[in-house]
Amino acid sequence: MSRNFELLRRIEREQESRETAVAEPATVPSNNSRPPPRRSSPIREEEVKLVRRLFLSSPEAPRVVAFCGVEPGYGPGLICARASEALAAQVEGSVCTVDAGFRVRGLSQYFGVESRMGLTDMLLNPGPVGNFIQRTAKSNLWLLPCGSQASDPHTLLKPDRLQSFLSDLRAQFEYILVGTVPIHRSDDALALAQVSDGVVLVLEANSSRRAAAQQAKFGLEAANVRLLGAVLYNRTFPIPEAIYRKLQ
Repeated sequence: MSRNFELLRRIEREQESRETAVAEPATVPSNNSRPPPRRSSPIREEEVKLVRRLFLSSPEAPRVVAFCGVEPGYGPGLICARASEALAAQVEGSVCTVDAGFRVRGLSQYFGVESRMGLTDMLLNPGPVGNFIQRTAKSNLWLLPCGSQASDPHTLLKPDRLQSFLSDLRAQFEYILVGTVPIHRSDDALALAQVSDGVVLVLEANSSRRAAAQQAKFGLEAANVRLLGAVLYNRTFPIPEAIYRKLQ
């Protein structure tokens, strides 16, 4: 029994070592006076697989992807941010993360950047993209924060405004990942989904209901939105995760 236990522990240590090796934080340029962002957790193997399947699997792969939840929570924004980091680590092209969850300190807090200007300001007062985006610690990864607190941000997401907004971003960035509000809360997520190249549904483990996920899927299909896949967020492992992967 002790030999088996030691073998399992060794597998765990080897996996942790490999994951940590991927997690070297990017260097903040010396001419940037803002404080460096907080250190995020290592890029995980599943996140690398996700972005490869979404963006790097074929020449026709999508460039603009929206991450939508089926219920309130930070899951879609977090998955969007993590996928952006994983993608920026694998490509030389520019990557932009868009915080369309309308949480003033949402992804800005995650990336450790200021949230003074962003999406709401860009939709209210269109101007050069550079006025609203901010570079993260990774040289090819940028963030468009949610921006100023709007009294009613939902009125900003009109089709013509969104088309113009995304056209500007497409001209500046090779990849655009958008974290949105829940798909069922309002028409906001659906409006963003319709001007993107496809949607990834983010489901909360042990929380998201099958009926809600199916309703979201049917709603996207009815709106002719391409459903690229689904991500199960916040799942737990009854056995150590490294060992779990060995058993798959």
